[in-house]
Amino acid sequence: MLKRLFFTAFCILMVFSAIGTSALTATPTPTSTPDPLLDELVAIWDEADSSDNFDTALEQYTAIIEANPTSSMAYAYRGRAYSAIQDYASAIADVETALTLDENNAVAYFVYGNIYRAFGDLENAVASYNQATQADPLFTIAYINRATVYRLLNEDELALADYNQAIEIEQNYLAYYNRGILYSDLGFLEDAVADYTQAIALNPAHASSYFNRGNAQRQLGNFDQAITDFEKTIEINPTHQRAWTNLGSLYFELGEYETAIPYFDEAIRIEPYDEIAYYNRGYAYKELGNFEQALADYSQAINLDPTFVNTYLNRGTLYREMGEYELAIADYTEAITFEPTFLLAYNNRGIAYAEFGEYELAIEDYNTVILLDEFYAPVYINRAISYAYLGQVADAEADLATYIELGGKIDEQNEAFFTALGITLPKE
Repeated sequence: MLKRLFFTAFCILMVFSAIGTSALTATPTPTSTPDPLLDELVAIWDEADSSDNFDTALEQYTAIIEANPTSSMAYAYRGRAYSAIQDYASAIADVETALTLDENNAVAYFVYGNIYRAFGDLENAVASYNQATQADPLFTIAYINRATVYRLLNEDELALADYNQAIEIEQNYLAYYNRGILYSDLGFLEDAVADYTQAIALNPAHASSYFNRGNAQRQLGNFDQAITDFEKTIEINPTHQRAWTNLGSLYFELGEYETAIPYFDEAIRIEPYDEIAYYNRGYAYKELGNFEQALADYSQAINLDPTFVNTYLNRGTLYREMGEYELAIADYTEAITFEPTFLLAYNNRGIAYAEFGEYELAIEDYNTVILLDEFYAPVYINRAISYAYLGQVADAEADLATYIELGGKIDEQNEAFFTALGITLPKE
């Protein structure tokens, strides 16, 4: 009986955070350009930012400018509001006027930095944030935003220095939040958890801090804490689709497939075009033995993203378990087409070929696996099985010896199979 090994090659997929772009909406606290209107300007911005109603803010800023045409800060804030609605031409005109009125207007440089970043001009974004921090060395959010750009430039040490500087200036939750993302990406998960915890202490309503802490806790193996954090994320923001997806993924990892499915259902309801949610739900249905629904979900994931190689791998495995070997081989081949070094697709296609009686083709795929990773133990017992069916005893025995050397174990089923074909098993 052909032994099937490592068919479903990838675990359930989790969704992680990107760089904390919410830093771009925080309120700056400049000190180098005094303006008697500053408190009013900041209050208007805060209201617009929280309500996402920048039209009203623009009307208010315009009225202030008409009454105070020499207020550099009023032009800077109106430029910021224009930038928020992506009217960059008007934003640039306003910040240019602001700098004409006051060449040291830190907010104007800050807005320029945001605009440059929006257009992908990262070097000029850094230069603009540099001018903002030079004009106002205590401009916390400029350090945070410059750090996010440094991260996009793969300058993590500079980013960390900026986050640290921002935190030294003030206890800003966004600085902790974004530094937590950096620590998480660098693999310093406990430091990341500490920073997310501090961000939550400073802003208990910040759903993304709970979400990211949940991701870090999951990676640390603290599943209970991760579940609690994802649930809190949803409590704050019931439409946080990634939190629903990750809760389902966690319950999947815990083997609670029936519990996982409603979370994927809700994730799909919130975002019907998310291929990962369909993929994960399909995986859960497959583990429950509901192959029809699993097949439907895998197929929908592929419809949404025809290059999603993991789905071809898992749907191929599903087809193989259903005895649909030609369809399985086609899916594995499609995965290889999109990712020519996809080791597990070659391994699984080899298994499908072997089960279909095409032992020579199976061996070709196993040979490719070994070229990609000579230390991938399962391929040696898989190739040994095909060699055994072809009567190539010496080759089968050599592969079994390598399999044992790499830490593999031959179970009773395979032991009986090889012994029946006259193949001497190596001593473990």
